[in-house]
Amino acid sequence: MLQSAAALRETARELVERRKAGAGANVSALNRALALGNTHQQLTWKKGQAPALRIHRSGATPEAVLVPVAEAIAKLLVEGNFDLVRKCESSDCTLWFYDRTKSHQRRWCSMTMCGNRAKVAAFRERQKSV
Repeated sequence: MLQSAAALRETARELVERRKAGAGANVSALNRALALGNTHQQLTWKKGQAPALRIHRSGATPEAVLVPVAEAIAKLLVEGNFDLVRKCESSDCTLWFYDRTKSHQRRWCSMTMCGNRAKVAAFRERQKSV
């Protein structure tokens, strides 16, 4: 299961990089993960509430829990605005992110991790010169 999750992560990273570069890619690994799913929709409507559509998932293998992740990756590749998909500017980070900020100027995958480290490093560098 852990190996399947790691393989899906690497597949996602490769596909996002290829999509961002405007290149084609081999999508067979993602399609295999998508094929593990068995879903159906069900409408629920309780008195006094609005109707809701629920997705029910069932899978024959433990790897089937990765299907929603594979579906999200596929949706990003098809519908995502790749002008807003960016690689973290931290030199030791390998993550990509979808910039949903108002100004679309986000630089780091996480302000609490990579952004904070960059700001602390810049502060220390300024203090050395003083």
